[in-house]
Parts: sequence; C-alpha cells; structure tokens
Amino acid sequence: MKKLLLSLLILLIILLGGVGGLFFTRAGNELLRPGIEALLNQKLPVPVRLQNFSLMPLDLTLLIGKDSQIQAKGQWSLLDQSLDIAYDIHIARLEELEPLIGQKLKGPLHTWGKVLGKFKDFGVRGESDLAKSQTKYDLKVQEFEASSLFANVKGARVEDLLYMANRPKFAKGKIDAKATMEDLALSHLKGRVQAILKGVRIDRGLMKKNFGVHLPQTTLQGALLAKMDGSHIFVNGGINSNLLRFLLKGKSDTKSLSTHMRYDLVVKELALLRPLTKMRLRGPIDAKGTITGDKKALHMNGVTHIADSSSTYKMLLKNFKPASLQASIHKAKLAKILYMLAQPRYADGLIDSTIQFDNLNPKHLQGSILTHLRNGHTFSRTIQKIFDIKGADITFKADQKSLIHKGVVTSDIDVDSSIAQITSHKALYSIDQGSLRAKYLLNIPDLSKLRFITNQKMRGALAIDGEIKKDKDFLLTAHTDTLGGKIQAKLLNDKLQAHLKNIEVVQLTHMLYYPEVFDSLMHADLEYNIATKKGALIARAYDGRILPNQLSFLLQQMANFDITKEIYKLTELNSSIDDKQILSDLDMKSRFTHISSHKALVDLAKKYIEAKLRIDIKHRPLYVKLKGALEAPKISIDAKSLFKERAKKELQKRLKDKVPKEIKGLLNNLF
Repeated sequence: MKKLLLSLLILLIILLGGVGGLFFTRAGNELLRPGIEALLNQKLPVPVRLQNFSLMPLDLTLLIGKDSQIQAKGQWSLLDQSLDIAYDIHIARLEELEPLIGQKLKGPLHTWGKVLGKFKDFGVRGESDLAKSQTKYDLKVQEFEASSLFANVKGARVEDLLYMANRPKFAKGKIDAKATMEDLALSHLKGRVQAILKGVRIDRGLMKKNFGVHLPQTTLQGALLAKMDGSHIFVNGGINSNLLRFLLKGKSDTKSLSTHMRYDLVVKELALLRPLTKMRLRGPIDAKGTITGDKKALHMNGVTHIADSSSTYKMLLKNFKPASLQASIHKAKLAKILYMLAQPRYADGLIDSTIQFDNLNPKHLQGSILTHLRNGHTFSRTIQKIFDIKGADITFKADQKSLIHKGVVTSDIDVDSSIAQITSHKALYSIDQGSLRAKYLLNIPDLSKLRFITNQKMRGALAIDGEIKKDKDFLLTAHTDTLGGKIQAKLLNDKLQAHLKNIEVVQLTHMLYYPEVFDSLMHADLEYNIATKKGALIARAYDGRILPNQLSFLLQQMANFDITKEIYKLTELNSSIDDKQILSDLDMKSRFTHISSHKALVDLAKKYIEAKLRIDIKHRPLYVKLKGALEAPKISIDAKSLFKERAKKELQKRLKDKVPKEIKGLLNNLF
C-alpha cells in the first residue's frame, strides 16, 4: 500500500511538473502557442497570429488582421493574484475589425497604459491619441465590474471623428470632453460628463463638391453637461450657429429610465445635415416639444411650422423604437414642401393633412393619411424653364385618402383642375416592393385649354380611362371612345404604341382645326419612342371621298373633272417620325384617279407643310405642290401635260376639214 501511495504521489508530481512546465516555462509556452493560435482563429471572425507567447513573465504579441497588434508585458502572480502589466494596442485600420467589434469604423486607433492591482480589483490607467487628441483615462474595476472612470479628452479633431464614424469630413474643429464618474453602476450612477465644441467650421467646399450645397460661412458652437446624482441624470446642452440651433434640457431616472425632457430645434438650412441624414433636403425646419415616459413607452410631442404650416405631432416609442405617430398639418405651402424636397417649385397651394400610424414597423406598417389641397396654382415660368412649355397657368385642388395595412397603401385620389379632372380609386402601392398599380379616369372637357401642352389648336372633349403599373417596368394604358371610333394606347417604359380604329377623318381634322378635305373611316397604328422621339405611323382609310376644297375647284377649272365624286376604296399613308418632323408616303386610287406622294414633309413645330402630289386623272398626270402654313397651305398646279392634251384635241378639231389629205398623216405624227 505504501508503495502504491508513493507511486501515485510521484505520478502526481510528474503531472503537475509537466503542466507547470507547459504553462510557466518558455519551452512549454512555445508548445502551447500553435494550439492557442488555432483556437483563437476558430473563435474570432478575423485572422490572428500569436507572435510572442510567454506567461511567466507575461510577454504577448497578438497580430490582428494585416497590421494591427496588441502587446502586453509584465508580471502576474497566482499566489497573491496580483497584476502589473503594460499594454500597447495599435489598430492600423478599424474597418478591418468590423466583424469583431460589430461596428463600421474607419481609421487608426492607438492606446497604451498599465493594468495594476488584483485579479478582481484592478485599475487601468492609459493614454490615447484618439482623433489626434491628448486623451488620458483611469478606469477602476471591482469584482470584475467597472466601478469608476476618469477621462479627459483634449483637442479631438472633428474631421477625424467623422472619418472614424464613416462620415464625410464636412466639418473641421476640435472637441474637449471630460468625464468624472464616481460610480458606474446603472442603478446608482454618479458623476458628470462635459463636452465642448471649439470653433467647428463647416467645410463649404466639400459641401458644394460632394452634395451640391451652397452654404454661407458657418461655425458651430456647442456644449453639453450631464450630471448624475445616483438616482437621476440631468442633461443641459445644445448647439448653436447661424444655420442651426438645438437645445435639450431635462432629467431621467436611472432606475426606471423615466424621462422628462424639453427640446427646441431650429434648422435654417436642412442641407447642412445632408452628410448625416443622407437625404436630399433643403430649406428651414423647426420643432419644439417634450419627451416624457420611460423605456417601455416614451412619448415625443411637439409643434412645428414646417412649410409655413401650423402643425402638431405625437410619437410613441417602445423600447426606444418608433411605435406610433399622429400628426396634424394645417396650411402647409406646397411650394415650400417642393423646395424642401429639392424639387423645382412647379406649383403652390395650401395643404391640410391628418396622419395616423398605429404601427410604424416597416413590415407591418399600418395607418392612414388624409390630405386636402386647395387654392392650387402652377408657376408657368418654372414649367417653361424646365419643360419648355409656355403658358401653363393652371389652377387646381385635390383630395387624397390613403389606408396603409402591412406595408400596402390603398389610395383614393381626386384632382380637379382648370384643364382636366383625374380620379384614381383603390390604387395600390407596395412600400416593400416599390410597386404601383392604379386605374384612372381622365376627363378633359375642353381640348382648347391644352394648347400650351400640345402646341396645337384643338376643340371638343375627351374622356380617357386606363391603368398605371410600376414594378420593374413602367406601364401606362389608355382607352377612349372618340371621333366616332376607338383609340387604344400603351406606354411601356419609353415605347409608345397606339391603335386607332374607325376614326372619322372629318371629325379628326375638325378637332385639329385643319381643312376638312377628306371624308373616310381610318385605322392607324403608331409606334413611337419618347426618349429618342422617333417612330412610325401606318394609316389605312377606307371608302374615302375628297370634299370640296381649293384643290378640287382648281381641278374642275383646269381639267373639267369633279374629283369630289371619286370614291377611294383604300388610302394608304406610311409615315416616319423624327421629333416633330413627319415624312409621309401617300397612295390612293379611285375609278378614274390615282393620287400619290413621296416624302411629304409636315413640321408640327413650325406648323408647316411641303408636299408634291402626283394626280393622274384618266392616266393624265398633274403635279400639285402644297407649301406653307399647315392650316392653309399655298397650292400650285403644274398643268403642262393637261394643257398639251387639251391643245391637241382643240387643234385636231379645228384643222380636221382644213388640212389636205396628203399631209394628215404628217399632222398625226406631229401630235
């Protein structure tokens, strides 16, 4: 038995000696290093390399990523559980550590100092050059929990902090901050934190170059003071400049997190915040109100004069996330809303709106928006400048009602203007997919009011119905029963297709104030690209008849032929369109006539026509030129062949009995 106990004791001494050799000798540490390095690479989301590994004395060098490293050197003791370790942490690129720290940061970070004390109770005293600052900190740890902190940051550069936070360096200046926290336990937090902005200037050149924003010279001044007395946190601070003012004052309970704050925000130029908001906004905005409640239910109430309105809002946050919203907007100016959204000020009007969202979760968004716009009117100069449309003086009013359920918006829209009325009921828009589907009805009671758009004098009325779809592609369909027939049209992205059936040509020319020279039923197919402004038109007219006009009168006088009695079974028109210029080939036949033209020009912009017609009457050709104003072109006829034939008949008639028989053959050959 003694021998057995002695053997076990020797074996235990050998095992302990082996373990001690592994952990407390350099040779043993070298054996452990590959395994520990492999374990670290298995557990950490970034590659690491254990360059030095010695536990007694401590000498560690851990390489992280490409160029970052952590060094720790010093003494520690298991017997008295003491620590005396110097550390040096040098991060070359914080962006490489995003998988490890869980935040997208950029730039370098260097900090160094000492850890001194016991295993459970120790202090960390160090320094850092964070954002080119002179930073010192002293952290106390008791029972493995942070108990107190002193930190002093002098001259941290704002541009470096913005770069570190992955934001454009749109401001330059310095920040001083000081924290004296006597107790870090959340239940009885005690201490104070103070921060001061020192001469922070907005980089106007960068704002102009990167965001297209023109700002005046802007310097930000600001200070924040937070005091903790063990049960409450008192906050008082703000930022002020010629373009921005923000004030915040109030207190929060450290145990229940109940809060009562007052805020006052005035932004004279929203473009100043574009690098932070990433939104293309401009113009002024103001808001003031209170924040009350706790973590479970935080109420944010306020008033604002956005777009010169008188508006109120209430927002509920649950666990600091927006849960519901109520807002009432009264007399907001449309022109100022367009300006704020960085859109041209096409129009103005007064907007009243009631907004209520019972659920603000993007996947389960639910609520309603009711909007009434009155006294609307367009700015014709703006529309002319942007769209090259003159005389767009339009008055309008509109009503809109939208219900949002699980991210789908169902809307009823009614717009009544001085030129048309448009309605769309049960229009569907998916917020998640960004898709739209809406049926519409457009009523134009007086086409003459559209001349500023079409650049064409028109008369009559028109009612159009169709559907708008928008997902991957944009699709617009249109249908109307007009001019005795039907028109179907489809716009798919840039490609327009239209089909006209049984259109009465007389009604069409009457509507367009063109001379009524042809009566027929017409079918036509149009293909046109609105981006390239090129297209083609193929038209077919059946059982047509030329109406009395200047040309028919001239033909009656010169050829003693009434062309208005001819019936043209088929009239073909093939046209190519290049912007507002149309080149056409015409072909039409009747019993005694054949009319044709090649590359006849119609310029819609200049209201000009230039065409050469060939009119064969009983196989005798005439050439007619049309040139000048589209509504009343100048007509000229080349009737040489017609006069030659008439002269031949007249001579034969008059010389028939007066020419000797022996030369009649010669006379026939002459003609």
